[in-house]
Amino acid sequence: EGWIEWRSDSFAVLERMSFATLKTLGWAVLINQDGSLAILQNYHKRYIATAWPLPDPKGFVTAKENQDIKPQESFNTAAANIP
Repeated sequence: EGWIEWRSDSFAVLERMSFATLKTLGWAVLINQDGSLAILQNYHKRYIATAWPLPDPKGFVTAKENQDIKPQESFNTAAANIP
């Protein structure tokens, strides 16, 4: 048993369906031996779904987030009157 996911350009999951659900909806789901490729077929329509590595979002920030977390100014101890 497996899943097919539809993802946005930012890799967010838009929709996820199990092979069983796809079969219930009339799609034939054919899987190759190592599970890296699925062919979805319904009458004269055929789609290929592949296993694709997703980027690991841990530790990554957008340019906007990076700008927001940069220090605005360096701390001036003399101006703060700290000995």
